[in-house]
Amino acid sequence: MTESPSSAAPEAPRLTWRAKAALLAFGLGLMAAVELLLRLSGVAPPPRLRDPLVEGGAVDRAYAPGALPGGEAAHVCPWIRPEFPANFQPIPLRKTSGEVRIFVFGGSSSVGYPHDGRLAFSSFLEAGLNAVLPAGRRARVLNVAQNGIPAGTCLRLMREMADYAPDLFVVYSGNNEYANDHVYRNVRRGGRVVAGARGIAVHLALYRLIERALLPARARVHAAFFVGDSAAQAPAYSETERRLIADNYAYVMAAMTELCAERNIGLLLCSVAANEADWPPYRSTFRPATPAAEREAWRSAFARAIGAWKAGNADAVLELVSGLEAVDDARADLHFLAGRALLARGRTAEAAARFTRALDLDNVCYRARPSQNELARRAAATGGADFADVVAALRRAGAGAPLGEALFWDHCHPRPATHEMIALCAAEALFEAGRLPQPADGWRARWGEAVRRYRDGVRLSPADRARALRNAASGWMGLWTSHRGAEDLLRDDPAILARALEYLDKAVETDPRTPGSRFYRGVIFAQLGQRDRALADWREELALGSSDGPLRDVLEGLLAGRIPPDRGFDEWLFIRNDMVR
Repeated sequence: MTESPSSAAPEAPRLTWRAKAALLAFGLGLMAAVELLLRLSGVAPPPRLRDPLVEGGAVDRAYAPGALPGGEAAHVCPWIRPEFPANFQPIPLRKTSGEVRIFVFGGSSSVGYPHDGRLAFSSFLEAGLNAVLPAGRRARVLNVAQNGIPAGTCLRLMREMADYAPDLFVVYSGNNEYANDHVYRNVRRGGRVVAGARGIAVHLALYRLIERALLPARARVHAAFFVGDSAAQAPAYSETERRLIADNYAYVMAAMTELCAERNIGLLLCSVAANEADWPPYRSTFRPATPAAEREAWRSAFARAIGAWKAGNADAVLELVSGLEAVDDARADLHFLAGRALLARGRTAEAAARFTRALDLDNVCYRARPSQNELARRAAATGGADFADVVAALRRAGAGAPLGEALFWDHCHPRPATHEMIALCAAEALFEAGRLPQPADGWRARWGEAVRRYRDGVRLSPADRARALRNAASGWMGLWTSHRGAEDLLRDDPAILARALEYLDKAVETDPRTPGSRFYRGVIFAQLGQRDRALADWREELALGSSDGPLRDVLEGLLAGRIPPDRGFDEWLFIRNDMVR
């Protein structure tokens, strides 16, 4: 039976284009009013720096008009944290006669982490240069490095710093090209349109309010630092993806040389050093063509090689490695273990070659790859910039030995003495290139005395020292957990956690009130099955009354049983990122 025309439902009135336009205007006006109210109430998002390959949209400038304490007009960074007093220092508008203004770019290795910039190579560079430059010349070295940023963000910072009367730019960047929650993969697969839209939206206070309402605190911190659970569980990078990231690094290095040539600014690119001998790879992968049965046999033989290493039998390790290479020689962990065995046998040059190979094969590399350093060298040669081979200088200082924990706190962060060597290497390259006046004979002795005097004058409080020890421990904790799969046998080693515990014990002893140290230590105790010690540390941490809200929330959850103790590592990653971001 069909309905008669009279019984059919009445047709809904259609909106005219004028009505639609009025509704759209009303909606936009309402959004603008809400946005204004939110900004007046202080909800506006803080300025952030972003990697151009990760997020689109406008980029906030690092500096804003301001004044020095004495009232002199200057560019001032409005967001730098007080615990990093030597980074993003104010830049006077007036450049004094004879001043050589040098900017240093990079990630946390340039920041001076786990300390601040007072013990970074930028500070040693300034102290040394001012002891050897001719009369009437004075170096001002400004550290504008930032934790966690890749080279692309350094390039964006460089474009801003080019407006502040620089003479020289020094770049020590390359450890973060694979970091930041696999951001390069996310952009390529998620689409630049989505990334660009988010890059614009983050400037809206309304977006910030929605983010706060819908995302738990943990997710917000992860998003802010580009670290999340997806990073730890992400599949291995393909060869194509690795080439794309390398190509981006090469592009950024070339863009830096072009910018400096256009603006008549001297540019020094540096090779970036890493702990190659005492830090196993984060992720090793088989060649795609290796059959599953051969992979299983390979894993079994590799486990025997590790057992031989732990037993002190380097010759047996090398014999097993030889057989494993015939099956699949593409795994980073194989070359790392071979390097350790060769080093134990005194075959230093062969060991160094193996460690270099392991670094380049590491599939999720939080250290600069040797091949990246070659890209920087090539960019300097073709773009008219200068190059300081820091890796070679550190090796020469160690009589050719591979670089290890004696030089680094963890996987890539130099110790203060290593920063001193990086500063000297940079100065030598600048003098040789004629970027700075050649100092008088005997300048290295004057340089060394000035740097020692500066270093001895740096006064670190107990809280400063404890914070650095806590931060150093976090690197070893990350080695234990980040991206670790069932076949990462080299990292299934309690000695890694023991090293972290050494740092944390010293941190608690140095300053018992430094936030996080007992929490970190409790996480390790829980991982080792020492529940009572973990709970005791967490209770003491909570009793300190830290103002850190996320830390308190996690501690209360662990002590109340809402968070299982063995999940402490997940919560530790969240708290660590909240503390160092």
